[in-house]
Amino acid sequence: VKAPLEKYEKVVRVKVGKQKIKEAISLIMNSHIDYEFRTTVAKSILTKEDIIDIAKTIKGSELYVLQKFIHSKILDPSLAKRAKTFSDAELETIRSEAEKYVKECVIR
Repeated sequence: VKAPLEKYEKVVRVKVGKQKIKEAISLIMNSHIDYEFRTTVAKSILTKEDIIDIAKTIKGSELYVLQKFIHSKILDPSLAKRAKTFSDAELETIRSEAEKYVKECVIR
């Protein structure tokens, strides 16, 4: 899940149907197969509040992974120049807050 539903189009820079995203999340959560939701977290793109909003959107899910943003693995050079990362302490605070909404939240 790349962003909160309200910011999805701004983050992905493509028109998306919020209802389709909600339906996909519901389908995954009710599929009875192992799954995880994952968000790559970059401080320059998502705020702590954005990440918590995502956790609320997937409330009750089995696993939510906060994936650290890695500058060297980015395809968009303009984003690499302006991207900022969360500190480990900030990520831990966010992880703890997100875990109020999902069964397990981990940092990768």
